[in-house]
Amino acid sequence: MPEERIPFHHKHLPSLTKWTRAACWKLSHLYFPIVIHYMTDKYTGRLHHFVVDMIYVVFTVIFAAANIGLAMWFYLYFTPADIDVHAVTTAHIVSGNDTVVSVVYKNDSRAIDDVAIEVFLPDGFIPAASTNGNNTGQPTYVSLGHLEPYAQGLIEIPGAMFGDVDHTYAVRAMTSYTSFKQRHEQFTTQHFTVEGTSFDVRVQFPDTVTYDTAIEGTVHYTNNSHYDLDTATFTLNFPTNFAIDSIDYNTTNGAFDAAHPELTITGIAANEEGDLVVHGRFIRTDIALSGDQQSEFLVSVRITVGGETSAVSNQVVFASPDEHTGIRVITPRLSASITGTSIARFGDTISATIVVNNIGDSPIEQIALFGDMHGSPLLTHSATVHLNDNGVNSQVTGAQTAGANRIPFPVLSQLPVGESRTFTISIPTSAVDAQQVSSSLSVFGSGYSPELDVQIGLPSMAIATKYDSQVDLSSALYYYGPNGEELGYGPYPPQAWQPTAMRVVLKVENVNNPLRNVVIRATLPGQVEWTNLYSVTAGSELLWNSATRTIEWHIDTLDPQSSGYGAQFEVVLTPNHLQIGLTPHLADNIQLTATDQYTGRVISAPGGAVVLPVAVVQ
Repeated sequence: MPEERIPFHHKHLPSLTKWTRAACWKLSHLYFPIVIHYMTDKYTGRLHHFVVDMIYVVFTVIFAAANIGLAMWFYLYFTPADIDVHAVTTAHIVSGNDTVVSVVYKNDSRAIDDVAIEVFLPDGFIPAASTNGNNTGQPTYVSLGHLEPYAQGLIEIPGAMFGDVDHTYAVRAMTSYTSFKQRHEQFTTQHFTVEGTSFDVRVQFPDTVTYDTAIEGTVHYTNNSHYDLDTATFTLNFPTNFAIDSIDYNTTNGAFDAAHPELTITGIAANEEGDLVVHGRFIRTDIALSGDQQSEFLVSVRITVGGETSAVSNQVVFASPDEHTGIRVITPRLSASITGTSIARFGDTISATIVVNNIGDSPIEQIALFGDMHGSPLLTHSATVHLNDNGVNSQVTGAQTAGANRIPFPVLSQLPVGESRTFTISIPTSAVDAQQVSSSLSVFGSGYSPELDVQIGLPSMAIATKYDSQVDLSSALYYYGPNGEELGYGPYPPQAWQPTAMRVVLKVENVNNPLRNVVIRATLPGQVEWTNLYSVTAGSELLWNSATRTIEWHIDTLDPQSSGYGAQFEVVLTPNHLQIGLTPHLADNIQLTATDQYTGRVISAPGGAVVLPVAVVQ
């Protein structure tokens, strides 16, 4: 007899736990009903159960396959590839210095096609290939093509970033690719901060200055970048009581508007440096600003790169940090005055007197003055400075600089409160042929204040001297001409009681300055007769005054460097017997007077007397 089959039961499953065995049994009924039902003899005599289970299995398989297909479809067509792109910059970004922007990419998933990365750099980033800023602000496009799974790489963009210090900028990278005929895009952003600048500015002014005393300060700049700059605009924020006299840029006076304290320099080359030299003084215009105070000069700079030739429409501007310097402004402790020769003749020794006063409330020590002498007539090597310090005399002689135009004054060891000392400087002069000549003497210096422990500057003083024109008036007597011809008549040498006619010639030479109202006068002695025969090369006729026996020659203007101005006239001498053996005068008191148009002073030149060159005979 056949062996009876024992139906399968869930108790026959491997003995794990009560609950795991129950769960496995239920899941097997859900997903594998045919197997379970066959093993448990559920189909014996129940064929329709098998049909129902088959229909159930078919629908279950179709449903599962559909869901798996949908999942794969969503994954392939709607899920972007896992490509990682991020930007990296140099650790420390300095405006104007070389830097590198690196873009790192890695494909962590399936293969993708037509991969392209476009890097958007901030305005002010100049690629290394563009030394003049023409490509600033333009995106960098890199095509990578097909990327296999796990492919990776690096894109480096060298250049320089021009930007504001302590300002944060962004680098954006747009990645695009094709996957299963779908185009995808993704963006990543990296921020960085500019930590310094390559455009270096240094402000240098004296530590301590005195009100109303001219000072000079320097704003030194250096373009340490390898790139040319279009412009640098300096904003000069000076104290309100600082009056700017001028600003020199490389010895050329810069256009500066005090109402808008800016100065723009164009075309600064790579590694170029220069100076802005500021001349000015602190003025006391407000009671609140009249005492000792601490002031500050503040300078900021705006730089432009990428001008009209740039591919971008606007220039890129960045500002450097403010550069400042402190300065101590003090009330005057010393005052000085200068007087001296304002008009001189060539060959005179001109002089000046300098009086220094202590107007502070404490003694001033080691007062050292210097005198700068300028002018072609000055014999600076023979100049002398004398000081009488309460009966102690000291003197310095001769200029002692390479240019031979600066002379140090004797050092005043101490000047008590309320007292003054007088320096006297004397400078010989010599004649020169130049026109409208002048010379100048400027005196400056400083003294030490133990109270403030600083050197106190003395306001600069100057005096100018103008020089009268050199005028020469000469006279001569002629009986014979240069070729031996007779210009006169009568006996020669003259004889007593016999008339002899001769010619008197006057000549005027003016060297330096224009003259006006020129008058030449001469007086004829009693035995000399005026014949009214004369000729002149310039000016008016010769005027004869019989009452005073004088001759006058008027010239309205006489230009400098003119020669050949002359006049001649005839005189008749009738000597008496008492003049036998003598050489009598034919004209006396010959003199020129005129007004110097340059100095404004009336000058004179003597012409001497016209004397008979031979003795009277009997």
